[in-house]
Amino acid sequence: MNTALETVLILLAIFFFGIQPIAMKKIKEISLRVNILQTGLFSLVVAVCFWIWAACAKFTFSGVTIAYGALFGAGLIATIACYYYAMHTGPLSYTSFFYSASMVIPALAGVLIWKQQFRWTAGLGIAMFLIAFFFISVPGSKNNGKANRKWLLLCLATWFLNGSLSVIVTAQQMATGGKEASSLTTLAFSFAFLFAIITYYILAAAKGELKQTGPEIRSMKAYTGPLLVLALGNGGGNFTITYLSSRVDSTYLFPVVLGGMMVAVTIYSILALKEKINKYGLTGLIIGIAALLILNIH
Repeated sequence: MNTALETVLILLAIFFFGIQPIAMKKIKEISLRVNILQTGLFSLVVAVCFWIWAACAKFTFSGVTIAYGALFGAGLIATIACYYYAMHTGPLSYTSFFYSASMVIPALAGVLIWKQQFRWTAGLGIAMFLIAFFFISVPGSKNNGKANRKWLLLCLATWFLNGSLSVIVTAQQMATGGKEASSLTTLAFSFAFLFAIITYYILAAAKGELKQTGPEIRSMKAYTGPLLVLALGNGGGNFTITYLSSRVDSTYLFPVVLGGMMVAVTIYSILALKEKINKYGLTGLIIGIAALLILNIH
């Protein structure tokens, strides 16, 4: 049974993760290199904010937290690279489905690794979310393309890597007894910035376009607002999830947060952005709402 504070934090995590795709629509994606640069910049904003907090609150950084922070930073950049290539290699609709379906990984890890209780409502809720993700992402979307073996491998890599990020934060919290959540967030985004910048310049050098890096970096000023929102959403969401991961079972936490985000963003797109939704998308939305209700049956 979740406490009132945990319920509020779960809703806050849904809000943080929900504002990310809204902000991303405001940012123009030119290439993988620029995409990684954008990730590095908002990661830098998160890292700076948390380092200021660390200096004031005197955070502790154990060796375990440093290792998991580095692992998270590398995993985040790898996820972005695989997701980007998957989107540009095959059908975007199915790619989005694989990305969303990665919530199954931390849920299974909770049962198999940390021996958390698996309730029938969790199993049914996860299954319903997968159906909802499919309806909204595939027949509910007009974005399609031609599937191939390379695309499928990239989708599987995206699914595994994105799901593993949630496992990493849970593993760190379990290893430290629920401590150093803020320290992990500080290091995770510091490493993400470091790996992003290194990758950005490697990609530029590989194409012989190092001279373009200066103008590209300066051009990011036009996206200051959306990048700050991304920093708030990603940093706030990951910190909240990290804090909750040792206090709320993964079989409940990750499905309800990711599923709640899907429902919230879909409703926002319909009401605020006036985006049209077909019968499949509407069916997915209804199933997603029903899944949220089932997951909360105790």
